[in-house]
Amino acid sequence: MSESTVGAPEPAQRTIPTSTEPQAARARRRRPKALLVVAVAAIVVIGALVAFLALRDTSTRLEKAAKACSVSGVIDDEGHTLSLRRVAAKEDPGRVSLVDYECVLGELAVPRAVKDHMGSTRALDGTQTDEWDGLKARWTYHPDDGISMTITEN
Repeated sequence: MSESTVGAPEPAQRTIPTSTEPQAARARRRRPKALLVVAVAAIVVIGALVAFLALRDTSTRLEKAAKACSVSGVIDDEGHTLSLRRVAAKEDPGRVSLVDYECVLGELAVPRAVKDHMGSTRALDGTQTDEWDGLKARWTYHPDDGISMTITEN
């Protein structure tokens, strides 16, 4: 034994790949896994988009107000017109009660000034109109016939 070999590091050994398969062939085998991951991700994203579109509420503000106040049969023009007829009439009142009417006005966030205008309307005043936040109201009032109002969304 020679002294120079004791404690000396062994020379670095070179590793030779044992596989005779070319590197390109190994890469092709990995490609289907990557495609599978991409396909699954695409399906998840498309599924989430379809669910979002199906579940979102596309109701107009007028439809939402009528629904929140449990008032039916008052929406026309694909949700852009709400009609309240003979509210608080003495004879043959309409389907909408005074409580329902107040609920609808509340749901539509009618400003105090507009409510005051509505509440101070007399039979002699004829048809009145007012606007707020993209909505337009047109109404009449008579003590016997009650309030008849149409609200449209611009």
